[in-house]
Amino acid sequence: MTRRNALQNDVLKGANRLRNAVAAARGDQSRETLLRELEAMLKREIAAEKKTPIPCRRKRKREVLRFSWAPCEKLRGLREVAEALGCGAKWTSLDDGRRGLLKAVRKLRASADTVERAPEGIRIAYLPDPVKSQGAPPERYAAAVLESLGERNVAEVCSLSPEDVIRGQLTTDKFDVLLIPGGFAQNTLDALGKAGGERVRAFVRSGGGYVGICAGAYLGCKGWLDVLPECSVVDFEHWCRGRSDDCVLKLREPFELFKARPGEGAMSVVSRYANGPLLRATGSARVAATFASDFTRNVRKKRGDAEELPRGVMPRHASIVLGENGGRVVLISPHLEDGEPAARRLLRACVRWAAKTAPPKDDLPPPDDVYGPIRRAWLACRKSRYEISDIAEDRSNALAALWREDETRRRRAEMTAARASSAPPRHRIKSAIRRAALVL
Repeated sequence: MTRRNALQNDVLKGANRLRNAVAAARGDQSRETLLRELEAMLKREIAAEKKTPIPCRRKRKREVLRFSWAPCEKLRGLREVAEALGCGAKWTSLDDGRRGLLKAVRKLRASADTVERAPEGIRIAYLPDPVKSQGAPPERYAAAVLESLGERNVAEVCSLSPEDVIRGQLTTDKFDVLLIPGGFAQNTLDALGKAGGERVRAFVRSGGGYVGICAGAYLGCKGWLDVLPECSVVDFEHWCRGRSDDCVLKLREPFELFKARPGEGAMSVVSRYANGPLLRATGSARVAATFASDFTRNVRKKRGDAEELPRGVMPRHASIVLGENGGRVVLISPHLEDGEPAARRLLRACVRWAAKTAPPKDDLPPPDDVYGPIRRAWLACRKSRYEISDIAEDRSNALAALWREDETRRRRAEMTAARASSAPPRHRIKSAIRRAALVL
């Protein structure tokens, strides 16, 4: 069987595995965690603006290699999730399936005792791209970042413009963290100018936190705003690496971010990538996550030259870097806000780390028996942000490898449980050993 056919079979069998994984969530606490994550995830996917593209036959091979399920497979996956939760229904479309499953999850959660979260009170200065955010309220641009924080009532957000920063409104008396989302880094750099750049550096030197996502990560590096001079951009001449919904990251320092050791499943997250920087940490700066994906070529080859980007460069470099320059700095290359629930949880942990606050116990990575089902449900119901023809190719097939890794872990757990249930009691084993010794 060829590699492509093997991968295609894995995708087509995904719905059945999803059902088994959801049914494997054990205990009331695990089930409540699963329902909470499903509710937040479904609300977000229903509100997504772009619909999932329906691939034609000649694009099916690329769709499989990209590891997205076809619409019919996604609908079957949603039905399997509903049946595993005991609320099966016959839906005929993806939109009906998402809304029906969200209604069922809310009904199941309503029967449990839920406590409204108190606000954590982190004060965030939100500085969006001044060019791309024109014509809309600043809080509407890159709204997924604010939604990720709002899911757990993490922060109080105040939008600032570059003019507000230049006038001196960015101070540690008013804000705990400066957050710059994705966009085009040069737009923000030009709007801030020398005066605004010095205001940002002064804010961090006086103890304020800095979180930069994609374009914000570029700005935080050496040679840009110099918020974290010990971090630099690698291979900048090939900055246009492409875009993908399936960027896989490997965590290195989960303990520092979560103040707890997550399970094995939480060591990898899947998020969106859009030409983010490849980061290099030196000195006291620390690598929190590296790339597992390797985007080397855009499918449409929109680049002026048809040059293929060098392979193997991306997985060797950092995707998330932590550092201190008076205040704490977090530079994030991919868009964690558009990733799986674990990626959005990681974004909240980064913001809390920059604000020097510990994460609450109910926002830590869940155990493996819940972590896998949540990822499978997300793969089944998510909406793609890009058309298939715009997706960059991942030469390392990191998401498929992660899927196989999850499957291996699940099978190992099932075998261990079966072996434990079928093993004879220990006192019988000891008695058999004594009898054998007497015979000998």
